[in-house]
Amino acid sequence: MTSQPASDDIFPGLDVDPALPDPANPFLIPPDDEIFLMRDHERRVRQREREKTKRMKVWQKTTASSRMGRVEKPIMSELARANSIRRRIEANRADSEPPRRERENVSDFLSKKRDMFLVQMSLDVKRNEIRKLEEKAKMKGEALEKSKQVLEEDIARFDKFLQANDALAHKAMKTADNLSKKKQERTVKLKQLKAQLLVIQSEITKLQEQMEDCLKYKTFLEKLTPAEWTAQQEEAKRLRKRQRRKAYIQKRRGEIDQSVEEALAEEEQEVDREIEEKSKSKGRRHRGSRRNDLTEEDIIAMKEKEMEIRRRRHRAQHPDEEQIATYYDREVAESSDEDLPMYFKKPKQLLDLFSTLEEQNLFLIQNGQETQQQLEDMEMRLQETHGTLGVKARQLERENWEIAGRIGTKQRDCDKLEARVTSRSDSGGIKGLLKELADAMASMFATCGYDTDRDAEPLMMLSSAEAKLEEWLEILTDAEATGGSLAEVVARMEREKERERRDRVREEKIQAQNEKNEERLRNSLLRSQAPIFKKCGKQLMFRSAPSRKEVEEVADMAAEEHAEAIAKLFGSHPPRNIAYVAPGKRNSILAKKGTKKQ
Repeated sequence: MTSQPASDDIFPGLDVDPALPDPANPFLIPPDDEIFLMRDHERRVRQREREKTKRMKVWQKTTASSRMGRVEKPIMSELARANSIRRRIEANRADSEPPRRERENVSDFLSKKRDMFLVQMSLDVKRNEIRKLEEKAKMKGEALEKSKQVLEEDIARFDKFLQANDALAHKAMKTADNLSKKKQERTVKLKQLKAQLLVIQSEITKLQEQMEDCLKYKTFLEKLTPAEWTAQQEEAKRLRKRQRRKAYIQKRRGEIDQSVEEALAEEEQEVDREIEEKSKSKGRRHRGSRRNDLTEEDIIAMKEKEMEIRRRRHRAQHPDEEQIATYYDREVAESSDEDLPMYFKKPKQLLDLFSTLEEQNLFLIQNGQETQQQLEDMEMRLQETHGTLGVKARQLERENWEIAGRIGTKQRDCDKLEARVTSRSDSGGIKGLLKELADAMASMFATCGYDTDRDAEPLMMLSSAEAKLEEWLEILTDAEATGGSLAEVVARMEREKERERRDRVREEKIQAQNEKNEERLRNSLLRSQAPIFKKCGKQLMFRSAPSRKEVEEVADMAAEEHAEAIAKLFGSHPPRNIAYVAPGKRNSILAKKGTKKQ
């Protein structure tokens, strides 16, 4: 037996060339990190294939079966090459001499084969480990080179960053210096402006004080100004205001007239063309008749009529004089802010007025002193009168109490008599008499000029009328004492009352007219502020009324027949004001009454 058996003797079922490099050992378990690397590698390969497939055209893409066919071809070619090598080796063995074989038992042969297999397997494992270590070293070197390159790039970027940072710092320092200089300049300018502001404020305060003093003097002088002169100046101011209002209205009317004339001038050619077309159409319509065409006077009249219609239409688009006046009063009208001129032009006028007022004041002071003296005399006389009247008042109070006692006694007697009379006489007649007496007192009370009150008692009205009568009698007595006749006094009083009545009626009419004017102004203001109502669409026209079916009235003869039956039965007709109900309808009427009650 030879020391190097053939590979087909060891693995007779495997066609592998022993000269080829040994394949990887399938019995070796790779470490964990390689397993994860293999999984990541396979994922990246699949991702690249998917991206490549996405970028491919439709006719460039393949199916899974075609891809598996491309994978199987290299495997089959390798197997064919291995079979050809094996056949060459067998042919060489057949040509050479047979090797010398030593006899050995099967156990030794198997142990040798086993040792050879173990050695081959250890060699394969070591070879794979060496290859993996070389790949790891190569990967580590590449990673180290990449890290070195990245560090160099980072250092270069950091240098650029430092340079840019230095430039920005230098620029920021420059900007800060400029800003500090500007801030100092603005601070100095602000201080100057504050100083100027203080000076201006002091001047404003001084001028305000002077203005207040001037306003006080002005108010004082206005109080001294005669009221007639002030009213005259205010009337002149109102006249100027009315003139401004009239000028504005005239100006606005002129603008409106100008705009209307311009619009009519633009539409004049259109009017001429329309009139010409109308004349041509009329000429064609009356071509066969004896009627002549329109004359020049007819054309001019038609043109003037059309222009007048268009002028009215354009004027209707603009506000009229009343609307312009309302707009002026509401929006444009404003005070001219002009003060009334001073009445006092020279100091001498004020001195003369002061001297006049001084004389009047001296006269009033003298009158006041005399009045004060008279008042003191009257106070002394009043004190004496109080002392005298106090005794009389106490005496009168005692008499009043005595009279009140007697009146109470008489009142009780009167009540007893009234009760006796009431019990003996008819109470209704007395009440009617009292009512007539109260009505007569009310009419007399109204005739005297008092306001009639429904709740007023007859005794109160009688006492008021007696007081009024005493007052008039005193007035007439005084008039006769002065030497006047009774008729003259009555006529004078009638004239005074008539004058008062006329004044009262005039005031009521003026007040009613003012209220009417205010209501009219308020309505005009509301109309001017209200939105313009524009009709939309066509006005509804009456076409035809819907058909209406007349209801035929059917006479109910059942009640009459029932009444005739009763008359035949009892021998007499029922009264006309009694309505009889037919027997057939009685139940329905009773049912309706029951539902109404419910």
